[in-house]
Amino acid sequence: MSDALHLHVGPSVLLVDEQASIGERVRTMLEPERDIRFSHCLEPAKALKLARELKPTVILQDLVMPAVDGFTMLRFYKACPELEATPVIVLSSREDPRDKSRAFELGASDYIVKLPNRIELVARVRAHSRSYLAQRERDAALAELADAMQKLERSNAELARLSRTDALTGIANRRVFDESLDQAYRRLAREKRPLSLVLLDVDYFKRFNDHYGHVSGDRCL
Repeated sequence: MSDALHLHVGPSVLLVDEQASIGERVRTMLEPERDIRFSHCLEPAKALKLARELKPTVILQDLVMPAVDGFTMLRFYKACPELEATPVIVLSSREDPRDKSRAFELGASDYIVKLPNRIELVARVRAHSRSYLAQRERDAALAELADAMQKLERSNAELARLSRTDALTGIANRRVFDESLDQAYRRLAREKRPLSLVLLDVDYFKRFNDHYGHVSGDRCL
């Protein structure tokens, strides 16, 4: 797949129809619209793979095909995480309310009796493409915001940890000691119980630092 396909950010249409003549008519209708990219898949068996590669903003799906019908293709699109949000416009040679109802139940975004006039087709393609692209931008913005919030939470948690930890020894620092002492004092005061405090000190540690150096002293601590 060429880089140009992936760089395209405007409307892009994938027609899935086994009739080459329909493909040429749709191509002719969309050709004057310079910003609309058009692709035609003649084989339904390859449509899912091609749609995942092209990432169209609209899929034009023929309803009646000998190999596999449009209803089955709708199920395939909606079951694919990469395509479930892609608008699918069903193209049918007949205007049957039952077919329309079933198509919409399966997730179709629109239903057109083929082929409409050029103005109607372009309008529908643009309307569904705008809606899809706007939703995709919102989803990307929300995902970026969620990622930023997670990073901020991790940073805040790390800052909180560092503010309560001695950098050299990795144990709780003076702030934690003061908080813990205050909590213990208040609890034991309520319970009318004594509070004992044990202090430890390393004698002559300055001599150790002077003799072995401060780096060795830090390791020792």
